[in-house]
Amino acid sequence: MLQIKSSFVVLLQYILRVFPVNNNKILSLSYNGQGYGDNGKYVCSEIIKHNKNILIIWPFKKGYRINEHIPNVKAVRYLSLFYFYHLVTSKVWISNLRMASFICKRPNQYYIQLWHGMPALKRIEKDAQDALPNSYIQAAKHDSQMADLFISNSQYWTNFIRNTFWYDGPVLECGTPRIDSLINRTADSKQRIKDKLHITADKVVLYAPTFRKDMNLDCYSLDYQNLKHTLETKTGKSWHVCVRLHPNVTNKGITLPQLEGVTDFSQYPDMYELMEMADLLITDYSSTMFEAGFAGIPVILFATDIEKYRKDRNFYFKFEELPFPVVRSNAALFEKIKNWNTDDYMHALAKFKDKLGIRETGTASKQLAEHIIKIMTN
Repeated sequence: MLQIKSSFVVLLQYILRVFPVNNNKILSLSYNGQGYGDNGKYVCSEIIKHNKNILIIWPFKKGYRINEHIPNVKAVRYLSLFYFYHLVTSKVWISNLRMASFICKRPNQYYIQLWHGMPALKRIEKDAQDALPNSYIQAAKHDSQMADLFISNSQYWTNFIRNTFWYDGPVLECGTPRIDSLINRTADSKQRIKDKLHITADKVVLYAPTFRKDMNLDCYSLDYQNLKHTLETKTGKSWHVCVRLHPNVTNKGITLPQLEGVTDFSQYPDMYELMEMADLLITDYSSTMFEAGFAGIPVILFATDIEKYRKDRNFYFKFEELPFPVVRSNAALFEKIKNWNTDDYMHALAKFKDKLGIRETGTASKQLAEHIIKIMTN
């Protein structure tokens, strides 16, 4: 049955080729229709600044939507007839995940793969193919064959793409569009987001763990009340705890305590706005550790199940190689906060960035927007 559906979708795309490619139209896909955000959002916002004639098509799944009117952005239902019409007639495609194996690109279309996490901590793609379903591997290889461009934030990641993503085409080392706002953030930009979210505390800590393959919830044992107390005692400032659970575990039975100064932002559409206002990020195995670190944000890894998680996917880095302190209990976390030394952290971070050759200048969105506009106008 699935094969019949895939064949029908392929046929549909070829039928829709009676319509010409629109050189002023982009289709931008984020997490296969899960809201308006990630790299594509920041690239498209920059494109609109420079060219008001370009139309952005933004697909979304049921239950997700764009909550605001955004000039030049048109929302369509993911996998609907309108989606396939725009897919077939858009000059440029953008996606931060692999496209399905039944997607067919026309010769005069241009596809940019904006992978959603670089560098990676846990093993992915070719390095994890023994743990990945064959359907994903086939889709990944097909996606790389269609891609005209990957982006990178370092020579390390460019080499990684070549070795791991079944891809040997052009790579643009422009940096990561979604963290431009973190690198360029100011006191005023942080305050604007805090005002938008009605946060009045002096400081913000963001807790953003990833998910477990077995959906185990025992690892989400952060003591929010004592975390807030420890931070306030350490700094003499008021703190607000923002929680951002991974989409795979939201609505899975995790109940946050009803405490003043603790807010669940798991449904908030843009993780990077939350990160922009954060004065501390607590995560576990998420690649957000690297992005926050590259922007100079303090990061602590609260990881209570390292051995179990390592057995699932293994890691590219040893934890002792990372510039981020690792704690395995609430007591160890509070002790680390009490003894936090910013100079030591920034020194370790600088060494790590230099080792990987990180090139995050806060201009990735601008560089990529200029590249896309050039493709579309030529």
